[in-house]
Amino acid sequence: MIGAVKKRPVIRSVIVVAVILILAVALKYLAFEGYGRLIVKGLPAVTYDPTRYAHSYTTLAESCTFTVDLDDLASNAGREIFREGKMYIEIDEVVYDAPQRNNPGSYRIFFRAHGVYDTDGGSLVSGLISVPDASGGHTSRTTAEMSGSYRGEAFDCLYAGNTGIAYRDGDLFGYYIFPSEWHERGAVDPAGVGTVELTLTGLAVNRWTRISKRG
Repeated sequence: MIGAVKKRPVIRSVIVVAVILILAVALKYLAFEGYGRLIVKGLPAVTYDPTRYAHSYTTLAESCTFTVDLDDLASNAGREIFREGKMYIEIDEVVYDAPQRNNPGSYRIFFRAHGVYDTDGGSLVSGLISVPDASGGHTSRTTAEMSGSYRGEAFDCLYAGNTGIAYRDGDLFGYYIFPSEWHERGAVDPAGVGTVELTLTGLAVNRWTRISKRG
């Protein structure tokens, strides 16, 4: 009976050591294959690793047209404007900047692009192409242009910025809706703007493909 009692701590120690070794091997494998980074970072683990993944892109020929309600800005958030399989783009928010001393005011719209990813690579339809650079960062370049139509008058929209691939599954990019001179001449009345039709052209299909280790 005493001998059996003494054996139990030894057996437990062996089990603990075995579990630790198995976990260490598993973690090393996950880190080697990139699973660990993928779980923690998502798509950036792929896009920020040019040693493992090669980037390419194509530009969509079709345009994307939709309307935005400028009398109820919050109602636009989350509305999907484009989808291709599991990749999609939605309106993140529409913002009104009130006039200031040297600023006639403006409306801005931001889009969230959602992509897909796994250890073999990733894909993202966005208004940007995001190419990794030698420093481990990214160079983002705009491919999409936005234009609009309001009360029968067409106009082009200025770019308002982007985040780069800063989200687990994609990025964010945006535009000023109206030309600044429209605000200056009072063509846009915040008290009753109504709806505006917008069109995105030149969306980019970003693809990251795992680089083969075979010679």
